Amino acid sequence: MQLLTTLRAKIDMYKLEQRYTRREKRTTFCSNAQYVDGEYIYANTTGGSSSSRNTVTGGYSRPHLSSTKSSTSFGSAATGASSGIKNLGKRASRIFSAVSEVLLADFMTNAYNPILALRSAFSTSLRQRQSEVDHALSSAVNEALGVIPPPKIVRVRSAGRPSANKWKAKRKSDKTARREDEEKKKKISDNVISEATQQDEQIPFVEEVFEQSEGQFGYSSLRWRKAIIAIRDKLKAPGSRTEEWHAELKHMCDYKPNTIQPMSPAGLNPAYPWVAELYQSKESMTGTEYLGEEIRLFAEWIQSTPAELAARKAATSEVIDTITHHLEMYSKPSDLSVDLFGSSASGLALPTSDIDLRIHNPNTPNMAPRFLASTLRRLKRHLLEDHRYDDIQSHGEAYPMLEFRHIATGIHIQLVAGNDAQPQVNVVQRLTEETPNLKPLFHLLRVTLDMRGLVEVFYGGIGSYGLLVALAAALHRHPTIRHASLGEQFLYLVQFYGSDLDTSRTALTLSSTTFPSGRSKFFLKHDNEPAELRFFSRLAHSRNDLPRAGQWKMCHRSPAMPWLLCLQDPADPSNDLGRKSFAMRHVKHTLYTIKLHVRYLVRVRDEGGTVEGGRKLVMLRKVVGNCEGVYRWKRERLEGVGEELLKGRTIGE
Repeated sequence: MQLLTTLRAKIDMYKLEQRYTRREKRTTFCSNAQYVDGEYIYANTTGGSSSSRNTVTGGYSRPHLSSTKSSTSFGSAATGASSGIKNLGKRASRIFSAVSEVLLADFMTNAYNPILALRSAFSTSLRQRQSEVDHALSSAVNEALGVIPPPKIVRVRSAGRPSANKWKAKRKSDKTARREDEEKKKKISDNVISEATQQDEQIPFVEEVFEQSEGQFGYSSLRWRKAIIAIRDKLKAPGSRTEEWHAELKHMCDYKPNTIQPMSPAGLNPAYPWVAELYQSKESMTGTEYLGEEIRLFAEWIQSTPAELAARKAATSEVIDTITHHLEMYSKPSDLSVDLFGSSASGLALPTSDIDLRIHNPNTPNMAPRFLASTLRRLKRHLLEDHRYDDIQSHGEAYPMLEFRHIATGIHIQLVAGNDAQPQVNVVQRLTEETPNLKPLFHLLRVTLDMRGLVEVFYGGIGSYGLLVALAAALHRHPTIRHASLGEQFLYLVQFYGSDLDTSRTALTLSSTTFPSGRSKFFLKHDNEPAELRFFSRLAHSRNDLPRAGQWKMCHRSPAMPWLLCLQDPADPSNDLGRKSFAMRHVKHTLYTIKLHVRYLVRVRDEGGTVEGGRKLVMLRKVVGNCEGVYRWKRERLEGVGEELLKGRTIGE
């Protein structure tokens, strides 16, 4: 207890002595000190070759004292400190007086050596002790007390600052490391190209049945979904989010990215009907021109025929009538409304695309979607009793969603409770009008992701609207890319999202004020606390800067998932279109492999090659896989229903 009291008194005296020395501007401590660049510099008074800056805690320098001046200055400091504690009480005054006498005696004992005196009185850090090794510790250093020569100021290099030679060595080692890394990547890419060109058929990672129709089975590489579902369930699980919870989530999100192979239906030989016209062409084309022409023909082939459009339109009308009829049973006709939105409303829907419907209350447009959850549960009970629909499932609480299938056409329906989606439809129409090649590129990459199960947001993929905005944002990065050929734009897109874009550091924005004449921009992710970023967002919102307010809101880098895609919605600046892209690592790795394979085929075409492994050259073979076989039975059923409708019949006859 006595030792603790003495120690506390030491600390109090040290603090008071610091205040005193600041007030006196250190003039009573040392006469051979100079104030240079914001700190005191002291030198040996014997003309030695070394001098140093003696620094202690608090950022103030303490001088090297001579024996006489040190005792005098210390006594004056003690006297000043004693006068500063008159109001501390009798007991504190007695303790301080006793400790002062002990410290003064200790200081005077070591007065011949100022370093030992300061160390005994105020203690010193280990680094400071090491820096004092070079100082002479004999009393001969301070023999001359009468006339003090002018100090010789010598600046000492900081111990933490490397020399120029060390910087050069570091730059050289970094350059060597980069060269080795590039050679390693080149070796890996060569192996990937070799494997991609030698495989005759697509080999899935795991065989899982994904569809069954008329005796045909399909197999897909959907093993990666198990990890994504586990991440999604972990985020939705109730309970406190402790450090252990965050550690488990980070471990789950640190999954290995894979090149996801496209679905390959069993028992069907791959067919590529869009290249028939290309084979008949006698025109001489380079590899990039050949790729662009194949993309154009593929986009024409994947479009809906008149019969398929008629079937989709009839199915949409039937579903809306069914939902409206059930809503009128337990609500007023003017309370709830059902609208078409998404790709079906914007004209980007493929024959096999889902039909997206939205249920909302037109009288209260800002009502939270969760208040319609009970309405969707009642609709689910009615649909379960309707023989025209099957595979009925419900998801979500904050944004309730009902999924089911229209049996006659085989089209999947998604009914969501959401806000007005007309601004997004307007953005899609404007982007497709101002960017000529956006539609064919969107159709190609949507099928590419759909064949791998990476287009469903529920499983961590990128939705149709998010994919369109992402492609437009990349194409609007540079004016030269926006006006390049179709093949060059496709190669740029797979390179940009496959390797160039670092989603852990940067995010993308395509504000409604930047296109079509402007360019998309990057903004950085931050590790600040979300509360701090929300504060900056409110500041930007207060000055009516909505795009910047949305960027501050979504720029937080998730510790568990820093690689998430961050993409600002042009229709709603506060909406992050990539916040649920949990499978983004698979998307990037897949696009990177596609880039390597397609660039290899472009070089083969440039060198005059026309065959790939003994077959006719199809540049999109590994990109979309056997999509014709996967979509065949769906399109045939839709085509049959549409032809009956065009003849004047109704669905189900």
